[in-house]
Amino acid sequence: MPKRTDIKKVLVIGSGPIVIGQAAEFDYAGTQACLALKEEGYEVILCNSNPATIMTDTSVADKVYMEPLTLEYVAKIIRYERPDAILPGIGGQTGLNLAMQLEKKGVLAECRTELLGTKSSSIERAEDREQFKELCESLGEPVEAFRGQREELKRAINAQWDARKLAWPDSIHADGTVSEEASMHTSMLALLYDAANPEHVAAARANTVTPRAELIRVASPFAALYLYEAFEKIGMADEILKTIYRDYLPMLRLGSTTVWETFPAALNTGEFPTRSHCHGWSAAPLYFLPRLVLGILPAAPGAMKFRISPRITGLEFAYGIPGTVGGAVYMNAGAYGGEMKDVLVSVRYLTTEGEIVEIPAEQLDLRYRHSIFEENGGCILSAKFHLARGNAADIRARMDDLMARRKDKQPLDKPSTFKRPVGAFAAALIDQCGLRGYRHGGAAVSDKHCGFVVNLGGATCADVLALCDEVRAIVKEKTGYDLEKEIRVVEA
Repeated sequence: MPKRTDIKKVLVIGSGPIVIGQAAEFDYAGTQACLALKEEGYEVILCNSNPATIMTDTSVADKVYMEPLTLEYVAKIIRYERPDAILPGIGGQTGLNLAMQLEKKGVLAECRTELLGTKSSSIERAEDREQFKELCESLGEPVEAFRGQREELKRAINAQWDARKLAWPDSIHADGTVSEEASMHTSMLALLYDAANPEHVAAARANTVTPRAELIRVASPFAALYLYEAFEKIGMADEILKTIYRDYLPMLRLGSTTVWETFPAALNTGEFPTRSHCHGWSAAPLYFLPRLVLGILPAAPGAMKFRISPRITGLEFAYGIPGTVGGAVYMNAGAYGGEMKDVLVSVRYLTTEGEIVEIPAEQLDLRYRHSIFEENGGCILSAKFHLARGNAADIRARMDDLMARRKDKQPLDKPSTFKRPVGAFAAALIDQCGLRGYRHGGAAVSDKHCGFVVNLGGATCADVLALCDEVRAIVKEKTGYDLEKEIRVVEA
């Protein structure tokens, strides 16, 4: 194929973060594509959101955009750079999805940018199952025959079941002989792909979850991808968390910065077992931990939008409280019957002498909006919490209920200004004194909730502090209660 001289600038779309089924291969392909295009004299613009790949090294492309691989961001890049063409195919499913979105939204036509490689009509025909079926049938390909082949393959797999070992053999050698060893891998894959006959399912499940000593076990991070998928499919998500903790944590403890070829636990050694490392093999925990702990899931297959359904319960009360984790610990933040002290285990902090100390929650003197940090001046670095797994729907319902109550009664994204005095409520006292909407400069007592001071526009720090002092003085005079500020003022 002769070199095209009508094209000067090409935008290459990468594959983004590593996910199952789309990892190192696309990074390699994308890197080679960029280098090849540069070698031919084209100006290469790269868009890829993965900083862990060599593809985003500044020497690979003339210009690198490390931005989210979404229609919004890629469209902005195209409108700014005005490339003559884009090359999405080496970006895997991510690149193909973006190419179709850019085509349908008219961005490519608007910027007169050509789609290199597979054309949009071919991508759509391959991605749409009905269109692909029609194409196969028009070419005389036996679509229905594939279903029969699947059943035939399933029968052949189950014919290899060893009733004595209650497992499948580990492998079939090139010469057709069957391995004498049995493994958990074959049971794991049979469950994952629905290949096990009903009478074999229980044993296959046991081989996967609690493999016997005589079975060959999963010892590679590569196989862990399939193992975790099998666990999720049979409803044993907790096993994923257990095995991640067992297999990956020792690598971190031994100082590894990437994933080894073999799990340390499998080798029963405290030394680095191999010089073969792969960032791609860290995909299993990266993929499953957000799903299982935070409940981050695609909103639809192949979608660029995600939904969050947390499965960890204990911090619902904090949903919507503005601030940081450190600030919440410092003040023992709480609302609607919950406080940080209820779930806090320990805190690491930097002392005023420069020493890093970890202290259990029991020694923090946690009470209403108070901790020892108010006296010792320590800087909180991190915190550990004791949380539990819960039902995602129940957790979400509780969070939504609390947020609805906050929206109804409080100005969102604003911290409560005054502490609740013993035997009364600050907001009620302020309202009782006729101070709802009371102003000083640009600062005012919130009309929505008198316990909050809001900025009506142009308020200065001096305005806020003066307003607080005036409110405290009036409440003290009329009710006898001496309000204490819940916010902390840091003097310059």
